Formats: sequence, C-alpha cells, structure tokens
Amino acid sequence: APEPALSRRRWEAACRNYEVPRELQEKWWIYLVGRYGEKQRAYHTMDHLEEMFGYYEIDKGQLQRPHLVSLAILFHDIIYEPKNKPGLNEKLSADEFVRFAKAAGKSNASIPSDDVKLCEKWIIQTAEHKCTSSSSMDERLFMDWDMAILGQPWQRYRRYMAEVRQEFKHIPGFIWCTARGQFLSVTRKERIYNTEKYQKLLESQAKENLGREIKELNNGVGFCSKILAKLILFSIGHKTEAVVVVGACSIIFVSLWLLF
Repeated sequence: APEPALSRRRWEAACRNYEVPRELQEKWWIYLVGRYGEKQRAYHTMDHLEEMFGYYEIDKGQLQRPHLVSLAILFHDIIYEPKNKPGLNEKLSADEFVRFAKAAGKSNASIPSDDVKLCEKWIIQTAEHKCTSSSSMDERLFMDWDMAILGQPWQRYRRYMAEVRQEFKHIPGFIWCTARGQFLSVTRKERIYNTEKYQKLLESQAKENLGREIKELNNGVGFCSKILAKLILFSIGHKTEAVVVVGACSIIFVSLWLLF
C-alpha cells in the first residue's frame, strides 16, 4: 500500500509539538498503520484518514489546537471491530489514545492533561457526531470531516456503501437492509453537519445520497423478511429471545395464510 503521506506528516508534526521521543513516535506509528490495515476493514482504513487530512489541510487555519485535532483523527478509528456494540469502538479507540498519551508522558513528552481529556472526548463523540452550542470549531470541523463521505458524488458514495457492507458481511442481508435503512432514515431527518461551511457544501448531497441508499435497501428486502428483521432487532435491543420465537412463528403463519 502507498505511504499515507498526509497522515504521516501530521503524525510527525503532532509528535514534535508534544515532544514525543522519536523511538516512541516510530513505535506507535507502526502500531497505528497496523491497526488500520486489519483484515476486517474496508472503509475504516488509512485511506479514510487521508481523506480527513485532505479537509484538514484546507481548514487548518481555523483550528485552535491543530496538533490535537491531528491526534484525534489518527486515533478515532484505531479500534474498529464491526461486531462490537454501538459506541464501544469509539470508547476503546479513546482508551488507546490515552494509553499513547501516558506512554508519551513517561518518556517526558508534554501532552497537557486537559488536551488528553479533550481529545478523548472528541474521539468518543464520533459515535454520534453531535455538537452543542458550546462546541469549539476544532470539534465541529473534526466531526464534519469524519462525516464528509456522506456528501460525496454518488459514485464515490456507492463505493463507500459497498465498503461498509463488506465490513458488516457477517450480518444477514435482510437484517442489514432493515437496520441500516432505519439508521439512515433517522440520520437523514436531522442536521448532518456542524459547521455552516459543510452544511452549505455537503448537506444537500448527503441527504440525497442517503435517500437513494434507503431506497436501494428497501428494495433489497421483502415485506415479511423486513418484519422478521425488525422483530429480531427489537429482541436484541431488549435482550429477550421470546420475541424472536413469537415473531418467527407469526411470519410463518402469515406466509402460509398468504399462500393458501
């Protein structure tokens, strides 16, 4: 794979800024690249970070803590296991950043504790990508760059769709279509971007893309399968197997009734 040049440059700049020793810097860079190259990944790779740093290069003049934002980008998906429950990957990724910061501190680096807490918060927040009225521009831009893929031209978005589906290939198609469709429908109803710039630049295209994907997902699953998927998803959320059994029996009954 080609060298992720932007990511490498920003990693080195951040480490210099925080006075991270060269040996530790190299050790963690190898670890970062290894993590983002794991076999279960298709979209959440170093390519994703390179795309985010492309936006970073454009907007870096607006950042108050550019080196901290760089570290947030680099660590925000360092742990990515599609089978984990929602929010866990982000929490574990934040934990990895804290582990790096502690290792750097033991090597006499100078990452302030407030910076560590702030970056940890930003990484965890990528589970929702929601900012508040008090959120800094650093935080808003970081969230928007992570979501920028949603507002790309349709052909690029379709490739993103395929990559994410590949990461979740362990999920049966009828459940994937139903669950992802529900998630995207909620996302589409809300404001996606947190800065005025990206609202103007990407919001309209993002909602158009989401609408097209939702349509494709709906076409990919039949009526009965969709009901069964919803019952399964409900049972998972409520930790009860009884709903699945009752739901499956109901589907069989309805199907037989429609046939005969």
